[in-house]
Amino acid sequence: MEKNNRLEHLNIARGFAILLVVILHVFVPEIRGGNRIYFTIFMCISSLFMPLYTMLSGYLFERGYEKYRQSGFRSFILRKFQGLMIPYLTVSVLSYAGIGIVFTLPKLDSVLTRAGYVRFKIQEAIFQILTLEGHIDRHLWFLYSLFIVFILTFIFGSFFKSPVGLLTVTVIYCAPVFFPMPELAERVCRMLLFFQSGRYTALIDKYAQKKYLPPTAFIFTALLTVQRFGWLEQFRLPNNIFNIFIGIAGTLVVFCLSLIITGNRVGRIISKVGDYSFVIYLLHQPFIISGVSGILLMYTRLPHIVICSVTFVLGILLPSLAEKFIVRRSETLRLLFLGDLKK
Repeated sequence: MEKNNRLEHLNIARGFAILLVVILHVFVPEIRGGNRIYFTIFMCISSLFMPLYTMLSGYLFERGYEKYRQSGFRSFILRKFQGLMIPYLTVSVLSYAGIGIVFTLPKLDSVLTRAGYVRFKIQEAIFQILTLEGHIDRHLWFLYSLFIVFILTFIFGSFFKSPVGLLTVTVIYCAPVFFPMPELAERVCRMLLFFQSGRYTALIDKYAQKKYLPPTAFIFTALLTVQRFGWLEQFRLPNNIFNIFIGIAGTLVVFCLSLIITGNRVGRIISKVGDYSFVIYLLHQPFIISGVSGILLMYTRLPHIVICSVTFVLGILLPSLAEKFIVRRSETLRLLFLGDLKK
């Protein structure tokens, strides 16, 4: 990668990642369930977004690893708790409170029921927030899991990056297939491997170049095709291992694309989305996308493509405006929603 393009390139990759997440959630069950094209897009993005986000996190962690080590374990954990867990707890509480209130509104409770939400007690909400089991705001699992991955990587950082360590995290990645475990533990097992893969920054820098886009795109497409058409069962290939190669290949595709559009108009737009990626991630669900989709599906006859387009735009635009004009103007809100006190 060109040195002067690296920061912009990574921000574009972050923008791509959040756009994929929003698109994924736009295809709510009622929409994707009745359309093969939407379902295929949903499944393809499902195979990519977690590895992409996690490898990007691992890549950035490795860049600052020595600085983190020098600051010490306590400082590192406090910083990550502030940056990840405080927003997780804030939005979790708001989601439960908001959905609880909506359940009291006669004209909207049916929208929640239709979307699969169920009424809950306060003690159930507390348990679900603390354990992630049955959490009502499903997309927040990433923050909680990433926080634990950061802790484990800080403690076992050198080991995890060794050949034996990489083999170990691969075995851990496969463990949930053979040993049922709580959701949080399963998520962490899945993320550890991709996070450690992202720490191989020299390898990523070598292949995340413009000239490698065609071969990486071909490999990614071929792997997805094999998986989507069910050929894994025919050749008796393990799906969970196959997902490793899909995730890594797809991440390299995004990195290559990001580098190609760095500096042009499209790149600047996606980079701007990357600037607001964290708050978009936090706030686009469940009320903006699932909520608006549920209302439009129940009370209008708009085509699904129109509903998807409206919720996609709102899911990007409203959180970005909220951060720029509301969150950034209050120290308390910056801490609660962004995990920092910087203006």
